[in-house]
Amino acid sequence: MSNKNNKSYKTSSEQNQGQNDVSQNRIEMELSEISDSEKLKNKRNKLLKLFFHTYSDTSKYSLIEFGLPYLVSLEMSPILSKLRKRCKTENIKLLGYVWVYDVDEENFGSHFHLVIAVEKINEGEFPKCLRTSFKNKNVLGDFIRNNQAFKNYLIDKEIFERGYKKKVFGKSIKFKEL
Repeated sequence: MSNKNNKSYKTSSEQNQGQNDVSQNRIEMELSEISDSEKLKNKRNKLLKLFFHTYSDTSKYSLIEFGLPYLVSLEMSPILSKLRKRCKTENIKLLGYVWVYDVDEENFGSHFHLVIAVEKINEGEFPKCLRTSFKNKNVLGDFIRNNQAFKNYLIDKEIFERGYKKKVFGKSIKFKEL
């Protein structure tokens, strides 16, 4: 699109990946740049807030977090499939999940945080069906004791690229409620 001064403006859909989009503030008419990683972080954080809000009632829901080293699996699908099957055999209702890709040299290096929501479980003993391994590596899981603190921990995480068209966060299709 061009105007009388022959200046060309591209819409965000026309810009190449990795470039910044320019958005115009209607009130102040100032131009500001929003990077692709900032847009992804905002989208991820909105998703995390929705998930933790949906399952905030600790009398009805238990949240369980798994730390999964990137070397265990490059994708979340096989891990989720295994967890779904194991939950089903023990009549544990998996209601929803979110996952976030993270890089932290102190822990696993590249890894995933997977949080699943299930019907309330007595937190005295971690369910055996959720003690699992994948490709002969243990998948560590535990109850989230402070939902708000863990949500804030994930929200504060930076966005790290995994490669072209590789997701850096994800969610279940629907957050089922009781």
